[in-house]
Amino acid sequence: MRSCLTATLVATSLLLSLPGQAEIYKTVDEHGNVTFTDSAPDRKSEPVELPPANTMPAVKRPEQSPQDAPDADEEAIKYSHLSIVSPADESAIEHGPGDFTVTISVKPELAKGHALQLLMDGKPYGRATRAKAVQLTNVFRGTHQLQVKIIDEAGKTLKKSKSSSVHVFRPSVLLPGYRN
Repeated sequence: MRSCLTATLVATSLLLSLPGQAEIYKTVDEHGNVTFTDSAPDRKSEPVELPPANTMPAVKRPEQSPQDAPDADEEAIKYSHLSIVSPADESAIEHGPGDFTVTISVKPELAKGHALQLLMDGKPYGRATRAKAVQLTNVFRGTHQLQVKIIDEAGKTLKKSKSSSVHVFRPSVLLPGYRN
């Protein structure tokens, strides 16, 4: 049984490695073992007719001249939607240490190399990120303007959201009943 498996593996490798024009012979011995070879053995053998090899010509790619290449501006993604989903405009953040999450919506999805930069009161808050949720911590009491922008790898602004207001109320240590 093992010699039959070996013979089959040898035959398969011969069939795959030989050029299409070479002669291949098949011989079956007294035990039923099949042998394939490229030279006619002394024993009774028969030639094996192989179908023509399946070939396909290489596909030529047209040469692209520099003037035919698309401009970087043409390849730029046009973002149709960018907004702050939460907190909603004119929201109040009450009774806490001034921690909240800003959730962002962008369509289509961010392209490779693009990031979101959150702005609070016109200044960048934290690092630019690809995450659509930014956690703000220890935001001082008062009214703050939130905005988000999409930037590319060079830091160029591609799109800005509308500005939204958030009102942060924090308890006072000096005046316990005072919310502002």
